Formats: sequence, C-alpha cells, structure tokens
Amino acid sequence: VIFDVKWVNSLGHAMVPIKAKLMASSWETRVSDYQQFVEATGHQAPKRPGFRQADDHPVVGVSRADAQKFCEWLTQKERKAERIGESHRYKLPSDLEWSALAGMAEQVNASPSERDHQAQKDVGMKNRFFWGDQFPPKEKLANLADEAAARAVGVAKSRTMSGYNYGFEKTAPVGTFPASKLGLHDLCGNIYEWVETDYKEGSSLAVSRGGSWASYTKNHLRVWSRFPMSPSIRGNQFGFRVVLVDESEDLTE
Repeated sequence: VIFDVKWVNSLGHAMVPIKAKLMASSWETRVSDYQQFVEATGHQAPKRPGFRQADDHPVVGVSRADAQKFCEWLTQKERKAERIGESHRYKLPSDLEWSALAGMAEQVNASPSERDHQAQKDVGMKNRFFWGDQFPPKEKLANLADEAAARAVGVAKSRTMSGYNYGFEKTAPVGTFPASKLGLHDLCGNIYEWVETDYKEGSSLAVSRGGSWASYTKNHLRVWSRFPMSPSIRGNQFGFRVVLVDESEDLTE
C-alpha cells in the first residue's frame, strides 16, 4: 500500500489519500460489504431497517461496536491476503480525522464537545455547510430529507425540506451524489457515520457525523455538527465509513 496514491481494496472501495498515514474509503460501507463480514464471522446481522435497500446502499442498523468489529475483520482479511502490511489497520475515523475528511482543521487537544462549542461561537462557522453558506442547498448534492422523503410512510412533511427533491425516500446507493474535493462521497446525508471518539471525557455518549436521509435542519447539517448518542444504538440512520491508518513508527537517526 502506498499512502499517497489512490487504490482499490478487496471490497471494491476506492481508498483516497487524506494526509500522511491516513486514507479513507470513498464511500460508506455497503449492505453487500457488511454481508461478507456477517457470513465470514457469524456476527449478528442488522435488523431490517423498515425500508428497502439494495446491495449498494449503505448498511444501517449497526452499533459503533459492530462497525469496529467489521474494521477488525477487514484488517485481518487484507493482511492475510498481503494487500496491506502489518502496520496498517482499518478503523473508524477519530473525530479529528473525520473533520480532516470534511476538509476542516480543528483544535487537536479538545473533545468533540469542546470543538462543537468552539464552532458555535465562531461567526464564520455558523452557516458553514458542506455545499457552502446557503440553506438548503440549491443543487442536488446530498441525500437529505426532501420532498421524496415527505411521500414516505411515517415521515411528516414538516420534517422535510420543501422545494427540494433529491429522489430518494430513505437511503441512496453510495456514490450517487458528487464527491468532495478530496474524492469522498456522502460525507453529508445518506447516513450518520460513527466515529471512534466519545463526545467528551467520562461521557457515555458516542459521536456520529454528517447527517442522514432524515436530516432537514441546520443544526444537523453544518459541516462541524456532531450528533452525540449511545454507542449501542442500531438505528436505521446510522452506519459507517472506514479509514486506513499506518501505525508504523518513523525511524530517525
């Protein structure tokens, strides 16, 4: 593996260079990817989400621990196949790494909670969305709670964005919408993505980011917004994206 060159892993995910020793999957982990994991390990399969999904939709209904187990399996799978080295590991992004995926530089020595509060006080960050500073977006850039979602059973029209139609009631196939400048799809919308960092020290809350197919408010769709919740939740808005890290030490004279 060369960490500064885009390549495709054994699941067919394009791995995109983000910074030194960090690569990220160009899209979220799919239903078909997770099924391979379940079949290989006997891990609990997700419950049906209550809507139809094809193999190329992002898997939902997984807890943070489920997602971490998937990463462990994929690491061992690709090490055994000699696709990655012993110092390379798939994992969930940390909160700071997820910010890097979104093109944001945030304070290193701070918790996600502290970063949220800092951003709230920053006038320049108040209306920073993935697509710019207008809300809602004028172009079809993400799978959010739109007019298509308003037609779905059990979705109140008041909880959608009027005048916008992205064409999907719930999840959309990964990669449907344009990639970011770094080459990543669906950082905004489709599903909330688990990160491995707790919301703050001593907290029982985990962090998810990016909004989902049910998101329609500014609070959930600002580029820096975090959604703190129990790490054991297996909701139909929650899935994950993997990153690949190089944990080798730099040897200097």
